[in-house]
Amino acid sequence: MMANREVAQLHDPALDVMDGRWDEERSLARAREKPDDLICDTLLDQEVLAGPGNLIKNEALFTERVHPASLTRCIPDEKLRRLFREVRDFSFRWLERKRQGSRKPVVAIYQKGTCPACGGKVRSGRMGRLDRISFWCPACQQEYR
Repeated sequence: MMANREVAQLHDPALDVMDGRWDEERSLARAREKPDDLICDTLLDQEVLAGPGNLIKNEALFTERVHPASLTRCIPDEKLRRLFREVRDFSFRWLERKRQGSRKPVVAIYQKGTCPACGGKVRSGRMGRLDRISFWCPACQQEYR
């Protein structure tokens, strides 16, 4: 078992979206170090953003209208910053719901069949090097290539 000191050395608060010391620009720089990654992998990369899981990834991508198979290098910096902020905001909204006694977050796209924005069919599939399932609306989410 790891000692607290070892855990502290592994945890970088500048990358933790729920830490007050989170550094958006550092996360952006880390993302730019892996330009050929799909954004669905980048948002789950703990060396870019520490904390978010698959559900949060899907919701942030839908909110910001980015297709999960987009290449990270093709997403403009400001759009990537908005994605990171949405990951952070969603994480805090979910935490607040948990504090209020609800275990489940409010989701728009994750495990849904119909897009809440356009009414179209939600697609799903495993993608990226992490092979995690993604949910997206082909009509609403732009693919950056």
